[in-house]
Amino acid sequence: LLNNLQRLEKVLPPGEAGLGQGMSQFLNAMVDVSSRPSDTAARQVVLARAQEMAARFASAGQQLQDLQQGVVTELKANAVVVNQLAQQIATLNGDISRLSGSDSSPNDLLDQRDHLVTELAKYVGVSTIPASDGSVGVFIGGGQVLVLGNQARSLVVQNDPYDGQRAQVAILDSGHPRALDTSVLTGGSISALVSYQNKDLQDARNYVGQLATAITMRVNTQQALGLDLSTPAGAGVALLAVGDPNVLPASTNARDASGAFLSGVTITRVDPGFLQASSYTLKGDPAAVGNYLLVRESDGVVRSVADGDVIDGFRIDFNPAPPGPFDTYRLEPVATAAASMRRVLDQTQGIAADSPISDDT
Repeated sequence: LLNNLQRLEKVLPPGEAGLGQGMSQFLNAMVDVSSRPSDTAARQVVLARAQEMAARFASAGQQLQDLQQGVVTELKANAVVVNQLAQQIATLNGDISRLSGSDSSPNDLLDQRDHLVTELAKYVGVSTIPASDGSVGVFIGGGQVLVLGNQARSLVVQNDPYDGQRAQVAILDSGHPRALDTSVLTGGSISALVSYQNKDLQDARNYVGQLATAITMRVNTQQALGLDLSTPAGAGVALLAVGDPNVLPASTNARDASGAFLSGVTITRVDPGFLQASSYTLKGDPAAVGNYLLVRESDGVVRSVADGDVIDGFRIDFNPAPPGPFDTYRLEPVATAAASMRRVLDQTQGIAADSPISDDT
């Protein structure tokens, strides 16, 4: 976990290489051009600083995506080791059971099994219960059986039900994967990796995305209020762009015969001043059919929402149909914004540094 946190820290360095420095240089360039709106050199500096700032945000966003891929790889490697250890413990259980009650002492086998259980606990929190035949049952995740007698189950790493880039840990039960709730998956490196993915990485994506979105929307709004250097002068166009907000339907949502989802949700950013560094879960209200609940994942705040409502600076629309009673969605207004941040204005005369002036005399 420490190594992963250190990698995350490097994505957001302080000082000259940081996002803050990039934003400061861009905003200083904007101040300069506002005092010298006809200065071509000052306008070129604005475009250069905008490009550099956007590149820093895009790099941070991409690095966070790369760290997420690394988490999935590590989880899969950890699961392989856990499965190997569980199978070895099951085999030893069988050997010990056969020797139980005989003249042969299985002390060496008992020591080996204890060692394997200790090794297993480095990857996932375990509890053990001895059986009368000398075997031990090994349980994980709030009581899920991993080893019972000479039989071992396997952990699998599968796609998150909303986001195929993220991972979820499950245990095979009669050949079917049963997802392990993160609230009971405690202890060991697997639990730490899942927590890092769901908390640290997701928080970083949301914070960086919130910052990228806020400055982009504010700058573009200000651009629209000014006049550029075209002839005749016109309102400024967008200077920056970021990635679109993301809506992730659960894989279990209702589908038609072709496999297409029956319902749909879209979100639109409306006010950067209210956008939160958070993702959200949208689901049906069990107390009232046709009503929907929006859970803000950063703090657990729950609010009732309807089609067209504006919450936390973004609007929610249902299209082509409202979600069904068992449909759920993860909404990410800002999490994916930074990775696609870019400068979209290339002409210096397009910078709207002049203020409209009306002369009624």
